[in-house]
Amino acid sequence: MIWLLAAAASAGSCAAGDLEACAVDGGALLAEGKTAEALAILEPACDLGGMLACYNLAAEHMRNGRVEDALPHFERTCGAQLAIACADLGFIHATGAGVPRNPERGFELTEAGCQLGYAAACGEAGSMMVSGYGTDKDEKQAFKYMTSACLQRHASSCTKAAAMAEQGIGTEQDLDAAAAFYGSACDGADGTGCVNLATLENARERFDVALIAASRGCELGEGLACASVAMAHLRGRGAEEDRSKAKSFFEKACMAGYENGCKAVTELGSAPPPQP
Repeated sequence: MIWLLAAAASAGSCAAGDLEACAVDGGALLAEGKTAEALAILEPACDLGGMLACYNLAAEHMRNGRVEDALPHFERTCGAQLAIACADLGFIHATGAGVPRNPERGFELTEAGCQLGYAAACGEAGSMMVSGYGTDKDEKQAFKYMTSACLQRHASSCTKAAAMAEQGIGTEQDLDAAAAFYGSACDGADGTGCVNLATLENARERFDVALIAASRGCELGEGLACASVAMAHLRGRGAEEDRSKAKSFFEKACMAGYENGCKAVTELGSAPPPQP
């Protein structure tokens, strides 16, 4: 959950005193394993008030297990309303990652990260509200947080929002809404969302839609999704009936760790083909 803020290039120059550029340059050096060079940039930039530099320092300390060194930087950057810092600090307290576990403080900080606009924090706050961990159980508010995170393209939150809509948790049961949320999750490369969409649409006998979702999930390495594609070819649901293709996708399911896919490969290899 702790990330270096170093992916984007800065228009400015660290040498010219652009503190955001220093954060980017330092983060890039950390990613390359050039720790000493990175710290020589990040530490003075942080001292001068560069919050992104302070955050990258905190992330590096956490990566090396130096929680006591990371915490002051996380506290400072969260206090400066850096959303991701509040979310990470919430994670630390909620899980007891190097500090005494404090779910209530964890939720408070996670929710703060959400309110500051960090989508992943909204999803995590929603999960905590569903279970009542660190806060009162509130499924309706949890669904709102999940939906908010999904609208910000946080794919795993789309999957969670979909499951809530599918089961009628925190909202009225709505299979069309569930399918839409699962679709957003699948589009965002969340394999579980693809699998769940395929399962839902197969149950609704919308086999063509299910096949598209399962195919995407299989591309993402979800064994169950590959097995779903295999079944579509085996039964001719949403695809032409093709025993050879079915076996091929069961093999992919097996390679992805789906045990029943391995069994299906054996069964298809030993059973005689169906008579016309």
